[in-house]
Amino acid sequence: MRHEESKHKYRGVLIAVPTPMHEDETLDLPRLRELIHYYRESGLAEGNCVCTVLGAGGEAMHLDESERRAVAETAVQAANGEIPVFIGVGHTRTRTAVELARHADRVGADGLHHLTWMIWSSSWTPPIRVARSIRQLKPTSPKS
Repeated sequence: MRHEESKHKYRGVLIAVPTPMHEDETLDLPRLRELIHYYRESGLAEGNCVCTVLGAGGEAMHLDESERRAVAETAVQAANGEIPVFIGVGHTRTRTAVELARHADRVGADGLHHLTWMIWSSSWTPPIRVARSIRQLKPTSPKS
């Protein structure tokens, strides 16, 4: 996608979508689906909002990789192509961040966001190395 196209598609409100959890700290994916449906029913759509899930300030760092994949899949499916969805792929391991980025692309995410080592890291990986690794990925989804 060209820069000019993305400026029109990805604008408006940037919603940091919370990840609903049950009392026992398991994912409440039906509730996540309801939440994104609520955004759609409220008139939020491509051109006036972007939903971001699994951001750095939320639950992502407390979820395992399979839970993060489930959240990504649920959010993209619930948005149904009507609201752009950006998936957080930040991780302390470059390899895992790349795997999460590939998964986000496969499930049809509109974009990615990755937090560098400054907040999550237990060991120091140069941020440019992580960014280059993710940037080298070749998009496979039809949105690319």
